[in-house]
Amino acid sequence: MPGVVLVSTRCDRTLGLEPVRFCEQGKFLLEEGAELIREIVERDAGKNSAERNAIHQLIHPAHMGRAFKALLQKKQP
Repeated sequence: MPGVVLVSTRCDRTLGLEPVRFCEQGKFLLEEGAELIREIVERDAGKNSAERNAIHQLIHPAHMGRAFKALLQKKQP
């Protein structure tokens, strides 16, 4: 999904990083990417769409949505 980047798999305070959010990948993508997901789903409704299929795999709990986690961090000044 464009605009979503996994920067790190751990929170490292020694580098000045602070955790902002840690959750299941599906929940993170649905909340942070809701507008883009909605656009793709509406645009490709009723069609065989690689993007729609990818979204399904990434957010569905039985696929990658629950198995993978998202960690959002911020750099402290």
